[in-house]
Amino acid sequence: MRYVILIAMGLLGCGSGVEPADPSYFEGNTGAETTPPPSPGVEENVAEQPDPLAGLSPEEQWEWAVSVYPALAETRQPLTPPSFEGWQAADGTVTLYTRSLHLVTSDRRPSNTCVRGVFEVLDGELETRVPSSNAEPRPDLTEGFTLLTLGEQAVTNAHEVQYEGEQDDEEAGIGASAGWPTRLGALTEATEDMLRYGASAQNMAAVCATRTITRHCQGGETQSCQVCDLVLRPVPDPGGAPSGDASVEMESDCGPCPPDDAAAHLAAINRVIADRVFAAMPEEAGAAQSTALTFFRTQAACRRYRGP
Repeated sequence: MRYVILIAMGLLGCGSGVEPADPSYFEGNTGAETTPPPSPGVEENVAEQPDPLAGLSPEEQWEWAVSVYPALAETRQPLTPPSFEGWQAADGTVTLYTRSLHLVTSDRRPSNTCVRGVFEVLDGELETRVPSSNAEPRPDLTEGFTLLTLGEQAVTNAHEVQYEGEQDDEEAGIGASAGWPTRLGALTEATEDMLRYGASAQNMAAVCATRTITRHCQGGETQSCQVCDLVLRPVPDPGGAPSGDASVEMESDCGPCPPDDAAAHLAAINRVIADRVFAAMPEEAGAAQSTALTFFRTQAACRRYRGP
């Protein structure tokens, strides 16, 4: 006997947010809440399971997530920056040269000049303050600057401070404002002489591309089963995910719906990846344009560099 199985696919959207998402966000967004209530005759077969992450280290949690969703193994994370101890001068600062400061601030800066910048080392990252003028970046600037941090990501945060009286008086500050952090890129190359941020830094979330399988059984009954196919999407989701309908004719009985392991593990997978940063290369679909910031330890290396 021949039965007709109709498969309808749709993608559930994910939430928004630029900063690493709170894992509690994903616990309430497993795909079930945003899926319309099933029609009569639709069976959802998501079995209750114990917490698969209980007692696991972060490394073990990642290994578990990859075993459930193998596509995670193909993703890229930013490189770990080198230890900057060997880069420090006698005063503990690090001097770098770059042509990329025009990408850090909105001010017009020449992109063909290697600019010197002084950084301080804080918690394994480099940090400096880029002035709104064409002056050199320094960590001791007090007003009108953009904070630049170099680690696994290049991140900026614009600050404006107004002072009344002496600037060395801690009580002199009468007003301060800070903008939202902006990710300029993920670290993709790190050598003894150079740091390159050549990919977009993104948070990701796993969502369900839900298939509804409709079976026309003997006696005229109709049985529908919902199946979750995991899809990795950026946060915030730019949209544009493919969707469509398909029908397949095949012989099959109308037994119980198969267990939907993907849907059962969706919340746990998102808890694993919620705080991870992924490096999306510019040529990848959905990746934002890379800013390709590059910093060098010497002015000569900066001048010689002819990369993108």
